[in-house]
Amino acid sequence: GYFDNIAVTYTSIALTYYAIQFVFVAIREVLIRGFYALKDTKTPLIGQSISIIFNIILSIALSRKFGIAGIALSSTISCIMLAILLLYISNKKIQNLNLNRLLPSIKKITISGGISGVILLLFKHYNTISAPILRFILATVLCFLAYIIILILLKCDELLLLKSIVFRKFKKRKNKT
Repeated sequence: GYFDNIAVTYTSIALTYYAIQFVFVAIREVLIRGFYALKDTKTPLIGQSISIIFNIILSIALSRKFGIAGIALSSTISCIMLAILLLYISNKKIQNLNLNRLLPSIKKITISGGISGVILLLFKHYNTISAPILRFILATVLCFLAYIIILILLKCDELLLLKSIVFRKFKKRKNKT
């Protein structure tokens, strides 16, 4: 029940490696839902199975050398591999799928995630906050805000779409009351 400096360090290390995979988790989830919409549950199941086996093997290999960072890194590598595999299969399966339309957004999301990760590493290195839980909360909020602000500055279409959806729902709720 005590969250000490060692726990903060381990959490920070794991979060650093897991942060890399956030973009690929989103890609994976969208692709899996796309396969489900096409009534194809087999492809995501096989892909996930391969990813799990790959993750287990990598976790064992990398944890021996890097500890908790190796486990987080193996999960990230497996997630990236699955996203790429599903992208490749969906591109083959859907003839008129034009993935080039997604490249600008993927670039913006990747840049934002990378800069957020660097900000998180800088915060970890330069912070002077002694309370571990406060340090953790502040690092999380800082990383999230940096990610969102950078996406806004880069004018990410998906974020602008999300903003319009949220405001539309907020207006509908306000009009009902």
